[in-house]
Amino acid sequence: MLPVKLFGFITSCYLPHILSVSQGAQAVEGLVLKLAANAKCFSTKALENMKKLRLLQLSGVQLDGYFKYLSRNLRWLCWNEFPLTFMPTNFYQNNLVSIQLENSNIKFLWKEMQVLIELNFLHFMNCFQFSFLRRQFSSGSQPF
Repeated sequence: MLPVKLFGFITSCYLPHILSVSQGAQAVEGLVLKLAANAKCFSTKALENMKKLRLLQLSGVQLDGYFKYLSRNLRWLCWNEFPLTFMPTNFYQNNLVSIQLENSNIKFLWKEMQVLIELNFLHFMNCFQFSFLRRQFSSGSQPF
């Protein structure tokens, strides 16, 4: 049985049901979902009502749809096994402080130039296809 209101963080026992039936919880500030690799695909529309979402930590999860439905208040994105090759252009990222995409398929962070004043931390461990820095510093200059 699904609780009437959920506050703070959603526990894993309720989350698949909430995401499957697109019943976003308005009070949720943090969402952590770790599944076996590519175990389930959820619609981004299921996150539309999570306007207060500030922390999103996913592992083995695929989201289909428009990333514009993710909260504009999102501050921390941690997505292990990020399935896309670049960040979606319709994903509002101006408030992000941290982006962590470990073990991901990411090749380029953005298709277009981005100015993210709040961004302090980028982490791409084991993203072997990631080529942004290689292209940026391929002329022999050093990043530091």
